[in-house]
Amino acid sequence: MSNFGFNYSETQCYNRWKNNKQHYTSDIFLLERIPEPEKNTGRCNWGYEANICLLKYLERNKKKIRQLSNPHSNVKDSLWGGASDWMLVNGYIYSQKQCSNRWKNDKQQYNKGINNGDGQFKATIIKSILGQCCMSLHCQDE
Repeated sequence: MSNFGFNYSETQCYNRWKNNKQHYTSDIFLLERIPEPEKNTGRCNWGYEANICLLKYLERNKKKIRQLSNPHSNVKDSLWGGASDWMLVNGYIYSQKQCSNRWKNDKQQYNKGINNGDGQFKATIIKSILGQCCMSLHCQDE
């Protein structure tokens, strides 16, 4: 790397290789990560379409969502990294932390029975993700 003007140690190069190899095996390698926003940059506004896009990604990865409560599970990085990448592919720019916070807010609002005018569609997807539905079309992929 030093031949090309980069000042990285052997350890840094080796760690980068390990991370790239790990991401490659989890289909995250090809997409660039969105940097986490700096603190106090203001509120993140989610549109309805972006929120549904995130929920559809989470529905496809509902097994990982259900593992989040297990303290011995290390699915957080791959789940929220994949969510951020999925959003980017679909034209929405949100970081891993923003995706994680949106899910926490959606789940909290669902548990409190807050609808916010989003209709039943969003609630149906959240039920499917949490494994609480049995008749929904969204559950057929389990």
